[in-house]
Amino acid sequence: MTNNFQDFENAKILVIDDEVVNLDIIEELLERDGFSNVSFFSDPSEAVKFYKNTPPDLVILDLNMPVLTGFDVM
Repeated sequence: MTNNFQDFENAKILVIDDEVVNLDIIEELLERDGFSNVSFFSDPSEAVKFYKNTPPDLVILDLNMPVLTGFDVM
């Protein structure tokens, strides 16, 4: 399989999802395609703190989370 993402492999990616199994799946997919600069959070409050200190190039965000929804995070 040809990797079409070579220009973006060093992009800073932030993944936020309250379901750990979803984080595991996304991690596997991103690693398979060569992305290595990825941060994962199951606690959206912690992700917001991280975002403020280390703005990513891309955010993958679950919208349906308890307490602090994805819309709140945005």
